[in-house]
Amino acid sequence: NKKMKSSYVPIRDSYLKLTDFTQLSDAPITEQAKSDFLIFRQQLRAMFDISDYSQLAWPSIPTSAPNIVIPPFPTISFS
Repeated sequence: NKKMKSSYVPIRDSYLKLTDFTQLSDAPITEQAKSDFLIFRQQLRAMFDISDYSQLAWPSIPTSAPNIVIPPFPTISFS
């Protein structure tokens, strides 16, 4: 579990930083997109609230703000 978490946390944190601006009042996105990114960020924070880390899964990246391009999550391999 610790090895898995240590592989995921830096990536998760980078996506939180990447989407910080979506929660600013003057972000150039709709209220719906702000809400979508709020939920996405909550899901990122809650990723490790499970007992079996082999079940870890990235949340879906919102697509409701076409002016924001978020790269797909990288593949993490433990082999």
